[in-house]
Amino acid sequence: MIEVKIPKKLPKNLHNEKGSAGYQVFVASFRDGNGDKKGDLKGIIEAVPYIASLGFHYLWLTPIFKSSSYHRYDTEDYLSIDSSLGTLEDFHTLAKTVHEYGMELILDLVINHSSFRHPWYIQSAKDYFHHDEGKDSKADYYNWTKKPQYAYSYDPNADAWVEGRFSGWMPDLNLDSLSLRKELEEILCYWLKEGADGYRLDAVRFYYFEEREKTVAFLKWLKDVCYKIKANCYIVGEAWEDYPDEQSILDYASSGIPMFHFPLCLSREDGPGAAVSFLSSWKKFPYRIVEEKKKLAEVSHGEVFPALFIGNHDTDRWSEVVAVGKENQKELYHVAMSLLLWSPGTPWVYYGEEIGLPGVRNYLGVMSDAARRTAMPWKDGNLCSNPEDYIAPPFPSSVEEEEEKENSLLNRVRKLLSLRNDYNDFFTKGNWEVFELSSDLSEQMMAFLLSFQGEKILLIHSQTKEPLLFEIPFPYTKIEEVTSTHPSSIDKRKISISPYSSLLITLE
Repeated sequence: MIEVKIPKKLPKNLHNEKGSAGYQVFVASFRDGNGDKKGDLKGIIEAVPYIASLGFHYLWLTPIFKSSSYHRYDTEDYLSIDSSLGTLEDFHTLAKTVHEYGMELILDLVINHSSFRHPWYIQSAKDYFHHDEGKDSKADYYNWTKKPQYAYSYDPNADAWVEGRFSGWMPDLNLDSLSLRKELEEILCYWLKEGADGYRLDAVRFYYFEEREKTVAFLKWLKDVCYKIKANCYIVGEAWEDYPDEQSILDYASSGIPMFHFPLCLSREDGPGAAVSFLSSWKKFPYRIVEEKKKLAEVSHGEVFPALFIGNHDTDRWSEVVAVGKENQKELYHVAMSLLLWSPGTPWVYYGEEIGLPGVRNYLGVMSDAARRTAMPWKDGNLCSNPEDYIAPPFPSSVEEEEEKENSLLNRVRKLLSLRNDYNDFFTKGNWEVFELSSDLSEQMMAFLLSFQGEKILLIHSQTKEPLLFEIPFPYTKIEEVTSTHPSSIDKRKISISPYSSLLITLE
């Protein structure tokens, strides 16, 4: 078991409360629990106390179902765990351990497409070739055509072309098939009954390619199926548009299922990473995030909250793209983490970001994501091999070593989430307003006023290199600070805010 500093007060059990922070694990690269140098469920079980001690509530696992690829986004059997990752018994132990620590377990579910090795696909090709439309036919499980089309691949076993927006190795499922939907309903219900608490839905945009209304209708169906088994289970979707726009996020959210907010997450947009990289984004971010929270609530009748993230298995690591070239990049990375974790809704952190793990696409050639999915550096030796034989540059530290550094990014995450969990209702259910600052402060600070059931808190973030003087315009009862430098000095309502700090102020 990993040696971690477990706080005396573990994060509150917020079961079925939407809005707490989530942690994504790329399973094959996270932690080896059986000595074969591959990440597995036993390794994650060992790491649950560490993840819980940071203050995360949701634990999202990349696909764990049977597959022949290292990333497992091409499922061969939705009802069995890949043997290289563990057993159903391991899964039960993991779910039990996660729940004991007051967390919830989220499974990655890929139902836009399957593997070409899935028995459904093999049978579908045969049935389509033989024009079999009988009771047990699977001919309509996939989208077949007799004429070649863009994004379709020829299969001689069917003597036809099959849709595969990602590749011919991953044929798209026909979500209009009633028989297929019965199979999907069985899968959704099965894992919720076995201990899962929700799903991350892969490639939502491609469910019905460029038919957003049908996609929204399908999402509503999926949500209803899941809620019958586990009311208010957490579901989040990936709807990555080539050119992410606000309207796509709002349209999909009208289903009652939140989508990862790509427009506010990618480094080139107005999200937390961009805010500390570009002054224009710093000024836009507070208004964007408050407005997005309101719009999502409106289109979903209050069901959907923002789902921001640092990055994921498909994006470059933040250490490679946030405030690149700036002499104070490390400190600005810390501030970006504060903006993310003290944002409304459900912020998500990709494993390794809490210690600044590096990784960018294309180290092994065009479209290789191996460097974005490298092994988590544990000091105790339970290390995984990197995917696709990628040789990563040596990382100068480890999780355990970062634990020991008082002002490490890892411990900043812990402090931020400890406070967030204490005031969870404000972050999720509360009303958010941008607190207007004077023009001489707005380039270095931003502030939010949060209210919930008659109570208020003030959040302040600073990206300045020098202390800033700020006068609180309200009576307050307590000031909590997260900083990587020395504490801010307080004299009545005047605060000399330390560089790169975040403050949570409880108002009277």
